[in-house]
Amino acid sequence: MHPKLLLSILFVLCFVGENYAQDKIYKKDGSVIEGTVKQVGDKVVTYKRADNPEGPDYTIARNKLKQIEYASGTNDWFDSKDETDRKHHSRYNKEGNGIKYKKNILCIVPLGAVADDQNSTLAVGISYERQIDKNGYLAFSLPLLISPEGISNDQNSAYSNYGSAGKIDNIFYAMPCLKIYPFGNKGRVKYAVGPSVYFSVGHQTVNNFTYDPNYNPIMTSESKDYFVSGVMITNSLNFNPTKSLYLGIDLSIGLK
Repeated sequence: MHPKLLLSILFVLCFVGENYAQDKIYKKDGSVIEGTVKQVGDKVVTYKRADNPEGPDYTIARNKLKQIEYASGTNDWFDSKDETDRKHHSRYNKEGNGIKYKKNILCIVPLGAVADDQNSTLAVGISYERQIDKNGYLAFSLPLLISPEGISNDQNSAYSNYGSAGKIDNIFYAMPCLKIYPFGNKGRVKYAVGPSVYFSVGHQTVNNFTYDPNYNPIMTSESKDYFVSGVMITNSLNFNPTKSLYLGIDLSIGLK
């Protein structure tokens, strides 16, 4: 994938994610108002409606409210009957079970393994993840890996379309993925699954074998560009031992 296209995708997703996030105002009657809270006063709460962000300010009495859930992940509680819930919520965060992802995660991939048919190789790189919705159920992920060692291209390999044998060097992988967190991204352990596509490019050396008139083998080499793409399903298991430490394991499988 062209670098400019990758940057364009990242920009659009980040822009959408920022503009999609809204505050939620929970009323005691069970209804929910989505918008942007402007001010929390002693008697009323002032807000903008999500469907009319440039419209007038609206107000609602505090005694009609149960809770405000802000897009940042914090909460305000108003109903005295929810003292138990507030204590549970405080303990939930104190114990670390309420740890949430930041909107942006940039991490190092110290070890990646890529396998295709009879060949495999190791890779290293970085991975970027961007939360799309404010509740933490959707995220865009972009791992970028490189395998300097490359892979062999023998006669039985799926890569042998270009010649008899050879090697593919300096393979670069890009695997944009839509992650779906079915249980949200709170807690020390989080699971995600989602569709992804992958692109790999590299430099291929192809060895061609022929025979001279005396049937002696002759080997010639040529260089070619290498490109493979495909679709995959990605499963992710993510750990937050602390707020500052993120660990993740991804497994993707699919067709090229």
